[in-house]
Amino acid sequence: MKKILLNLIIILMAFVAPIKAIVVPKEKIDLNKNSSLTLEYNYNNLKFDNLEIKLYRVATIDSKLNYKFTPNFASLSVKINGLKTDNEYDILKETLENYIVANNINPDGTYYLKNNLVNIKDLTPGLYLVRSSKVDTDEYTLNFNSFLVNAPTVTEDGKWSYDMVAYPKGSIYTPKEAYSVIKEWKDNGEDRPQSVEVEIYKDGELFEKVTLSRDNNWTYKWTSDGKSEWNVIERNVPSKYIVSITLKDTTFVIVNTRFDNPPTGDNIMVYFCVGIVSILGITLSGLYLLNKRKDN
Repeated sequence: MKKILLNLIIILMAFVAPIKAIVVPKEKIDLNKNSSLTLEYNYNNLKFDNLEIKLYRVATIDSKLNYKFTPNFASLSVKINGLKTDNEYDILKETLENYIVANNINPDGTYYLKNNLVNIKDLTPGLYLVRSSKVDTDEYTLNFNSFLVNAPTVTEDGKWSYDMVAYPKGSIYTPKEAYSVIKEWKDNGEDRPQSVEVEIYKDGELFEKVTLSRDNNWTYKWTSDGKSEWNVIERNVPSKYIVSITLKDTTFVIVNTRFDNPPTGDNIMVYFCVGIVSILGITLSGLYLLNKRKDN
């Protein structure tokens, strides 16, 4: 007997314990219907006009809710199906952003705020990444968090919503004066490559190529001017491995995980929806996981 369970995990972005709920979809997704996404930006009552928003269509989605990378991302050795937690999707977002910079991937659409708002229409079904430019004020630099969003999304009553609203979270951007990159492996240690090639990007431009190996403990450090933005990628990911990239404080962590039989989504299908809403001043992001398993 087959069971379909849709778990909704709500992550509070303001030091609040996660809320969990269960939602069962009551209708099929309409892959012929486009969606809209309204973005509203707020931070300390500031007015944002002409803030640049870039939208990337990362993946298509099929009737069984499986993802497939779009051509701009198809060459990446990155896991996109079979993700089970909000943290895995955060890692996916960070990994994609680093490769967007390194590979100079053009957005599928560029938009500009007017009175803190922008409405994006005619989104074909799929997974999207939203990125915002920084805002420079006299006192600080403001950064709005990037996020992944599905078009369409699922509401708590189990219906598909094709008109979405998001409230990106803003924070003060604080560059550091020194950074490092470290390579980690998740495998049995067999057939592991002797070295990997890493590229470091400064403000979108290639800054340095380095080789990580046992000789340098799979680690490299460099100094910053205290104002630049940095990105790191692994070039030529070894076969049978997938890669993830995260920034933890001032350390870029590149993880290679071995998959002799990469997950296909046949046994577990995951559908991730981010619908950011504001409730009593708290920003929420929703993570929908669709698990399909066979009962013995």
